[in-house]
Amino acid sequence: MKAVDTERSRRIRVEFRRILMEQWDPIGVNGISEAADEYDSYIGGVYGLLSRQSSDQEIAEHLHNIETKSMGR
Repeated sequence: MKAVDTERSRRIRVEFRRILMEQWDPIGVNGISEAADEYDSYIGGVYGLLSRQSSDQEIAEHLHNIETKSMGR
């Protein structure tokens, strides 16, 4: 059972990485292989919001806060 959970977790992280890179990408690093993990530290927060069934607006605000406060934009 643990191996399944580990594999599921890996797939979730890969998919979140892809979505953040392709759909969000506030600093424009999509397509730069060296930056593939640039947004990995934000995956947990977004996953938590989704698991709590947060609204699209709440998720958008979370990502906006990251852009404007954490990234200094």
